[in-house]
Amino acid sequence: MESFITYFPETSTILFGRAWEPRQRGGVSGQDTGYEDRLRMADDGQAEVLLDRLRALAADRDGHKDGAGVEALRVVSSKLHARTIAQGGQRVAAVSQLMGSNSSTASSLLRVMATLSPKEVHAAETLVSDLVWLLYRIALRDPKFSSKVRAAGASKVLHVVLRTQASGGRLLLPALHILQVITKNPSVSSALARDGVAPTLEKLLSGTGVLPSPRLRLILLVIANLCRTRPFLARLCRGPLLPLLLRPMSRWDSFSGRVRLRICQCTLVALQYAVSSKAGRKALVSGSGAAALQRFCRLCPEEKAYDAMVSRVCGILQQLGERKGLPVQSWVGPATFQYAPGDHWADGDGGCSDDSGDEVDDAEDPDDDEDDDGEAELDDEEGGAVRQDTSGQSSRRSSHRGSVQDVLDAMAEAPDSPHRRDSQELVMYAPFCRELLDTGPRGAEMKPNPLAAGDESSGLAVLQGVCATLPPRRAYCALASRVRAVVKACKVAYPDMVGGGCGGQLQPLSPRDRRVCRAKLLQCVDRVLQPGQLWNIVAYDLDRLIAEVPIKPPSPDSRILKNDDESRLGSRQASTNGLRFESRFESGNLRKAIQIGHREYDLILSSDVNSTKHHQWFYFEVCNMEGEAPYVFNIVNNEKANSQFNFGMQPIVYSVREATLGRAGWTHMGTDICYYRNSYQRPDGRRGRLYHTTTFSIKFPHSWDVCYIAYHYPYTYTQLLMQVLRWSRNAGEDVVFRAEPLCRTLNGNEVPLLTVTAKDTKQNPIQGRSILFLTARVHPGESNSSHVIQGTLDALLAPTALGRALRAAHVIKVVPMLNVEGVVNGCHRCGLTNDDLNRKWSKPDPKLHPSIYHTKGLLEYLTRVQRRPPFVFIDFHGHSRKKNIFVYGCSRADSWSTADRAQPDNPAEYAVLPQLMSLVAPAFSLSSCSYRVERAREATARVTVWRELGVNRAYTLEASYCGCDQGPYQGYQLSSAHLREVGANLCQALASLPEETERQRRLQQGQGGLQQGQGGGMTPAQGPAAVVPTMVKLSPLSVVARLGANAVPAGVPASAS
Repeated sequence: MESFITYFPETSTILFGRAWEPRQRGGVSGQDTGYEDRLRMADDGQAEVLLDRLRALAADRDGHKDGAGVEALRVVSSKLHARTIAQGGQRVAAVSQLMGSNSSTASSLLRVMATLSPKEVHAAETLVSDLVWLLYRIALRDPKFSSKVRAAGASKVLHVVLRTQASGGRLLLPALHILQVITKNPSVSSALARDGVAPTLEKLLSGTGVLPSPRLRLILLVIANLCRTRPFLARLCRGPLLPLLLRPMSRWDSFSGRVRLRICQCTLVALQYAVSSKAGRKALVSGSGAAALQRFCRLCPEEKAYDAMVSRVCGILQQLGERKGLPVQSWVGPATFQYAPGDHWADGDGGCSDDSGDEVDDAEDPDDDEDDDGEAELDDEEGGAVRQDTSGQSSRRSSHRGSVQDVLDAMAEAPDSPHRRDSQELVMYAPFCRELLDTGPRGAEMKPNPLAAGDESSGLAVLQGVCATLPPRRAYCALASRVRAVVKACKVAYPDMVGGGCGGQLQPLSPRDRRVCRAKLLQCVDRVLQPGQLWNIVAYDLDRLIAEVPIKPPSPDSRILKNDDESRLGSRQASTNGLRFESRFESGNLRKAIQIGHREYDLILSSDVNSTKHHQWFYFEVCNMEGEAPYVFNIVNNEKANSQFNFGMQPIVYSVREATLGRAGWTHMGTDICYYRNSYQRPDGRRGRLYHTTTFSIKFPHSWDVCYIAYHYPYTYTQLLMQVLRWSRNAGEDVVFRAEPLCRTLNGNEVPLLTVTAKDTKQNPIQGRSILFLTARVHPGESNSSHVIQGTLDALLAPTALGRALRAAHVIKVVPMLNVEGVVNGCHRCGLTNDDLNRKWSKPDPKLHPSIYHTKGLLEYLTRVQRRPPFVFIDFHGHSRKKNIFVYGCSRADSWSTADRAQPDNPAEYAVLPQLMSLVAPAFSLSSCSYRVERAREATARVTVWRELGVNRAYTLEASYCGCDQGPYQGYQLSSAHLREVGANLCQALASLPEETERQRRLQQGQGGLQQGQGGGMTPAQGPAAVVPTMVKLSPLSVVARLGANAVPAGVPASAS
């Protein structure tokens, strides 16, 4: 076998080795395999010597400016390159050794490259060739390669190499591969742009032509990466590079296969960055770029693979159009609220990040629905004794010994919160807990409720004087007339007045037709380029109605709001040929309707009060329609980057005619549904920030009907008041149900606080019961959370074994609507102060955020004065970007804080309830649950209650607006009946929670960790990093057998199960 000997004169080193040869996979019988192993070990040793030698030469490069240093580098790099071009597995092994033997190999090669002068680059062609090929091999596999190039300062010499190979040298492709990798780093891209890489790319692109090739694709990828930097973007827009870039788009139809897709995609990415500047837009328009892009849209194949490119092209064309805002009088909505002289203005963004998550709102707007809630922790009575109540029913009493003491100890060890209120001040909340104060709050004297006016401590003032014999419709109108709104209502909505629900039957998710979405995008582009074809007839203008036709104060004989929809059925409005709209009722939201075609309307939603953003919730009336004719509605000022409307969600429609015929109320309806970005500029001043359109078509079932269209099932403040009346009148003799005003809002509306428990008995005293604390509707647009919490309250107050068990074991405190003002005024995210109230829990303002301030105060009173921290705290929310029902909890092991992760984590305290929900709730998704504590969520209810009050079971329960993609409800949308079913399922899980928590605690104490379940396990003893909360093993006997798992829920077709 041929071998070689290499001598290094600088260090008097002799290296013995042999040439690389492919190894035989199978050996001949009797062959000496040990000899092959010895040869392979010799090869590995040779590689290590070569790499060590390379690093030494790189370190001493400054001392070797003569030819001897270059020659030594050439020899070493040649040997390494020879190993990497071997055949088969030897090449892979050699490259892996380059990557893994020492992380400084790439840095050494780059330092050598950085020290080469332009003269040496031209002279030492062999050395440069070997180095470039070695760097090419490493660049494809090293994720930190671009950072190493930046640290070594090698970008300039790499540009020199590219420039020398621009005429078609053999190093052009590896040099382009290297540049394609390193230009992903913004700093390297900026350095290359300053070094004048644009002319080099112009030369390369002009010499490459438009025929598809790997070289063309790499050049376009490099240009697309460089377009992220302003210096290169300026050169692109002013020089000849942009016309060269458009050449592949003008000839795209001559390509075929995947190459066409890749080349067009790279070109479009570069053009997207180009249109972000004024010079780029001007160059594209003057250089016939718009015409080439329009031609692409017209001739683009109908295949699915081209949908993403069509979307990109439409976005570019919309940017090329005339910059325009919404056709409204001002960015701020028509609903504005003036503060009293003593009030101060809140921060402009209100701490919002809009999903959601979200609502970190979308990828652009972090204020989305992913808001956190929390739960508190409590345990069973010591010894697990079961008490007998007077009726002979057994119920487990959860004393606070154990878990409560753990919470109080943790609070004592934790540093005081800078926003903690004085204990003497917290005594003001004692009237809200008078069922717990038979002996007084730790000796404190009982004081009247200072938050209520007059006799309101005994009930809600808004409900006073509502006669029990009054018909429900008249009662609703009477209560709605007492609600204070920023924009005076002119009527009550018919569905709310009659308690409009739904049929309860599952409706399938709407199938998405990608061809419809493509057609909508192209139609949007045509509207931008040819705006004169639109009718632009204003059909509804809330700004004008408020300014020019103010509603007169009601006369003494007409103080009550009414609804006359039934009398209008079948009558055509002769004054107009189109639809008529109305949104001046509680929770209504529609600012303007513009007819742009025969049966097509652009709709503009109102922003939140005193805000310029948060457009998602809509609820309006429409009439004067023709039956079975398709009407197209385009809601043009949505903000989120994506929506469940693209994934099966439909708006809901209520037909008054159908309701009078005794048929289902709210129903999912709509076809040709699509959500996409349009050309309307958002008010933040940045060119690239555009609104999105929700478009859908509806065929109304009857002519001259009165219909209501909404984003989701509405749940108004007046509906809540009606439910409170119903609960209070129907509560059994053994039920303690109390409704009282926790506080008043800025506009004077009451925030209800509900208390539910069983009557005090000697066998089951109230003082021995744990606390459950539930809140909902902090975001007014999340009406699904109200339906869920109504289902929870219905189950708690029901005369069933489950209801009696929960009332006997707990005192339940409920704030069912935290953001009353937002609900009343049809807001989506905020209330009257442009503040996201779920970002104000850490430091709420008593004047601007009274509901949050006093809810937190009541929680602090229970925890610090009464020393009765809630066993569970749940904040109910809605989610616009995910499907199913799920929860967010708090885990120390998954916290952003190092101090949290350093403390022991106990998943048995927070992971049991989600497991129980997954057993009893068919819509619940355990895989969607998360226990992460993010820094951005520190001011939410869930994290604040968990961190400041020590409540370990603090949750946010999220309900999808859309439907489910797992379980028995997979492929179906959730109705209001199914949302209330989720609330009842929660009661089932809460009933079993104390027993299951105690069982998990005993398992931990007896075995040093949670037992491994069938599908996996969780062992907290291994440390926080090993925690997998979803693997808590539950007791089938205590959960499924006692509560009953819903195998196939009512209303689910057999095929769905």
